[in-house]
Formats: sequence, structure tokens, C-alpha cells
Amino acid sequence: DISAGTWSTPVDINAALGVGQPARGVTISKTRSGNLIACTGLSGTGGIAYKSTDSGASWSSISSPSEGTFTDAMLSASANTGDDNDAAVFFQDTSADQISVKVYDDSANTWTETTIATLVESSGAYMSRAIRRSDGHTILAFWNATDSATADLEVWDVNISTVSAVSKTALANVETNLAESGDCSVFIDQSNDDLYVAYCTGTAY
Repeated sequence: DISAGTWSTPVDINAALGVGQPARGVTISKTRSGNLIACTGLSGTGGIAYKSTDSGASWSSISSPSEGTFTDAMLSASANTGDDNDAAVFFQDTSADQISVKVYDDSANTWTETTIATLVESSGAYMSRAIRRSDGHTILAFWNATDSATADLEVWDVNISTVSAVSKTALANVETNLAESGDCSVFIDQSNDDLYVAYCTGTAY
């Protein structure tokens, strides 16, 4: 409650996750209709996703974007497909070495994947995103490798306006072939759409 500066009593979305640990991408977002979508990948269970239509008081299970791999990561994105109940996540696939976007079709209870970029190696590759208010696009930043002499810090403009054919445009790299580097965070100055990207680099990563 931002006006009171207080947090509600915790609500258990899933009180018994079983064996394994949460993947690096536990993520939550709100759809344009006001629903909440929360999901994560879990070792041994294939991942979970839940939806709330009452501001988080209760949750129901939906199909999951996870592929059941512990090291995969997910990060919520902004979907504007024409169905305000739809949602999206960016997905870092460590087995395929790629970054993609998966769009949740609420009416069909399915996720559709569109590849954004191939990674040099994805173990420990980091990603961050921010939503640009002027056009509703999502700006995605990520390393295509971590702690590597060939590591590039890429930035993409992603417009999730359809379920099956997401529009994506590569912007200029922040860094190219930068060793001893990793992690990143992207920020948008909403007054003029300037982009800022913070990252870690040094003599010994």
C-alpha cells in the first residue's frame, strides 16, 4: 500500500513447491486488464505459473513458460496484443544459448515463443528490461556472454503487439568484446526516451 507505506500479509501462491530451488527468474507483472501473472522455473517440476484476478488475494494455476531447466531465467515484459489479459516474459534458455520472448495467450492458456538473439554462452548471462511509456515498447538489455573477451552488451527494442510474431529491433551495443564484465540494468528517462545502462566491469570479474 504505497499511501500507507505498508505491506500486506504474505499470500502463498504455491505453498508446496517440492524438491529443487527456484530458478534465477522468478517474476511477477500486471496485465493491461489488471490481472497479476507470477511464474518461475523449478528444478524437477517443469516450472509453475499462476494468475490472480483479484489483486493478489487468490491465485489459480495457468500453463507455465518454463522448460524445466534450473538455470533458465525469466523476466516479465509488457504485452499489448489486443487482448488485455495477455502477458509476456523474456526467457533466457541456457540449453539453447538464446534469449527469446514468450507471450501468454490468455484465451488459449498457451505460451508462444519468438527468438530475439543467440548467445555466445548463457550460463550467467544477465538481462534487464524497462517499459517505454511513449509507445509501450520494452527495452531489453543483456550480455551475450559473461566474463568473456567476446562479451557484448546488447540492447533491443521489443514491441509485443501480437502473440505469434513479436517485432524486435537491435539497437547499438553498449559494449562489444569487453572482458571481465557482466550484470546489467537498463533505465529509461521517460521525459525524452534516453536510455541508460549500468553494468559491472573491472580488471578481475
